[in-house]
Amino acid sequence: MKPFDLEAAKRGEPIFYALNPSYPITFIGVRRYGSIVYEGTDGQLECIHEYWLRMAEPPRPQWQQDLIDAVKAGKVVEFGKYTWIESDLNTKLDDYDFSCHTQDNYRIRPEKVTRYLWARLIEGEWLMSGLYQSETELKERNTNNYDHKRLDWSATEFEV
Repeated sequence: MKPFDLEAAKRGEPIFYALNPSYPITFIGVRRYGSIVYEGTDGQLECIHEYWLRMAEPPRPQWQQDLIDAVKAGKVVEFGKYTWIESDLNTKLDDYDFSCHTQDNYRIRPEKVTRYLWARLIEGEWLMSGLYQSETELKERNTNNYDHKRLDWSATEFEV
């Protein structure tokens, strides 16, 4: 929560009551001895000391919110221009400062996928068929009736 800023409130930036952040307040003015005049949701004008008011946090851009949601879902955020490096956002989700970063130098790390090398039996010889995650994927992509077997080799790669 940001502290109350009279000049920002005069410009129309949103404010709220400190003890109830879901209670929106409309700034009206300042009384002679410094009390803040505001209009509540019920339309009543009331006075309060600025100590009890806070500035609403500005909404995040959607790309920042997507990164925060990805970290909450257990994915890893990376940043960089030429080399991708794991972001501090993964360990410091609260109060992470995006100020020096842009949407262009971030990405959500793709999930790792393990693919296995499969071979098929053609005229008595086992020939390489391709890399597939499972026998189900192999059968979906190969409509022929060859016998297949998984070879003792795997490759872990990033899904594109």
